[in-house]
Amino acid sequence: SVIINKEPTFFEIYKKLLQNEIKPVVVKGIVLRNLYPKPDCRYSNDEDLLINKEDFMKCHEILKKEGFICENDVENMDKKKIPYEVAYYNSITKVRIEIHTGLLPSDNNAFKGLNNRFKKAVDKAEKREVGTGWVWTLNETDHFLFLLSHSYKHFIYCGFGVRQLCDLLMFAKKYNSLINWDYVETVAQENRLYRFLINLFDISDRYLGFNSSEIPYILFFLSSRWLSMKSV
Repeated sequence: SVIINKEPTFFEIYKKLLQNEIKPVVVKGIVLRNLYPKPDCRYSNDEDLLINKEDFMKCHEILKKEGFICENDVENMDKKKIPYEVAYYNSITKVRIEIHTGLLPSDNNAFKGLNNRFKKAVDKAEKREVGTGWVWTLNETDHFLFLLSHSYKHFIYCGFGVRQLCDLLMFAKKYNSLINWDYVETVAQENRLYRFLINLFDISDRYLGFNSSEIPYILFFLSSRWLSMKSV
């Protein structure tokens, strides 16, 4: 499997960052693949790492030393204007890594409130065993909110597909009891994501064979709200 062959290389790089006192928080990618019965079926082109902004240039130099080519001209940029996500690719190992200093676009007011909610995401990250090692990753509530927000971002900019919806559903099913659904509802309401979330779960029930009753609190709650919204 191509994905499994890349995993050891990814973990080598991950350990290098840790050894240099960088806390790389994995989002999506390897964390989500391991939710599926057959992880290889959930293909991913890259691994996404969230780091503290002050660690960016150190991270950049480490990746360069490890043979990664930066896809952005970071060297000649004003350090205050470096994009919130910067991609690196190693043509020998075929590993692609995106380094994030934020989870969502910082130049779009639609995501301002959500970015504020994720300000402490690195500090609140938790350790988790995935694949052949362990990583720092977002806590369950933050990760679900990020998956929802990320789907919304794609929906706004270029559309999103079944894989992203399946990721959201698999994550909700696996970590249902650990997600703070009251907080999810509050943040979704504040940032105009509520109807989007309701529609995603409605589509999942109707067309993807997802069973709302497997996540009693949120799905029964959303279903009743959806019915009341439709009747208005």
